[in-house]
Amino acid sequence: MKKCFVALACVLLAVLLASCGSELPSASSSEETQDVQSAENPSVSPEGPSVSPEDSSVGEESLPSGTDPGVSTDPAEDPAQRFTFSPYIISDVTREELGEADYALYCKLVDAYLAHEERIAGFSDEAQFFRLWGVFLAECYPSQKIAANYGTHEEPYVYTDGTVELRYQHDRDECDRLVGEFEEKINSILSVIDEGDDEVRITEKLYRYVSDTVVYDFIEGSMYEVIMQDRGICGDYAAYLILLLRCAGVESIFCSDDLDSDIDHAWTIAKLNGEYYHFDPTWQANEPGGWTYFAMSDDARLRTFSSGWFADLSAGIDPYTDPNLEIPDVSFIGTLHPFENVHLDVPACTSHIYDEKRFGAVGAPSDWN
Repeated sequence: MKKCFVALACVLLAVLLASCGSELPSASSSEETQDVQSAENPSVSPEGPSVSPEDSSVGEESLPSGTDPGVSTDPAEDPAQRFTFSPYIISDVTREELGEADYALYCKLVDAYLAHEERIAGFSDEAQFFRLWGVFLAECYPSQKIAANYGTHEEPYVYTDGTVELRYQHDRDECDRLVGEFEEKINSILSVIDEGDDEVRITEKLYRYVSDTVVYDFIEGSMYEVIMQDRGICGDYAAYLILLLRCAGVESIFCSDDLDSDIDHAWTIAKLNGEYYHFDPTWQANEPGGWTYFAMSDDARLRTFSSGWFADLSAGIDPYTDPNLEIPDVSFIGTLHPFENVHLDVPACTSHIYDEKRFGAVGAPSDWN
């Protein structure tokens, strides 16, 4: 369901964008966002489950930025594993807004928190720190369990003349444990990616994990809890898939229907072989092992919202090509991640290559001929 950010998330990202000196492309403001679990860190107010396709009652653009030379990652990873979690990954648009100097300082901030340091220096003013801190809380999910924030502390940090006293939710050992378990979980998921997998095969494997593993359920807590428990609602499924795709080098953004529609749903858009497609791991969860909502065009995405969609499927009619299917008039809203109230123009998803082969197809999309 759609949620309004009551405090930190909107404030932090509004400050980020207001103070960056340039605007996101074709962005417009809104006070609403899509379903994502409330964080102990920020404050999202849940409004209930999204509509499931089976019972109709329930159920940036970005490449990983990697790590700059000289930034300490201290990875505990299998050298043979192709992709691993990095706390420094942020959307390319966010990184561009920050600029390279602020991004380097952002990496330093991440390192300071992960090392449980008492303070960090080098900020020109408090606004600069607050901007980078907002990105950290929004885009690095382990931060939601270790860094003090306005949901856990009245004064989560203290700024004095370019130096910030950092505060934490737990002691050093507990913070290390929480971050380590998160990293281990993400790396375990990413370990299914083989050296020869292309973008399509990578996305298949990660989409399969999220749609087949995550249980549709509202839980109290942040995206950290969603990922560690594999439980969440539609915005959580979408954000989970985005994190995995970004770790694996696949461009992805958070997408939802427009605020005036009654669909009230969120999903992922990702770029495969130069083309953008819609991916809905939430609705796919109702069809374990299926590919009904994988790599959809704009037209196919809209068709899935039609009241005749399931009637076609039940009657053995291809809903992707049925000329009599009434297609609803719904606009799409894109953001870099769910913790954001600034909307981007959604990239056009015009390729029908998978729509044309999907109905009655056997095997995974990468095997469709």
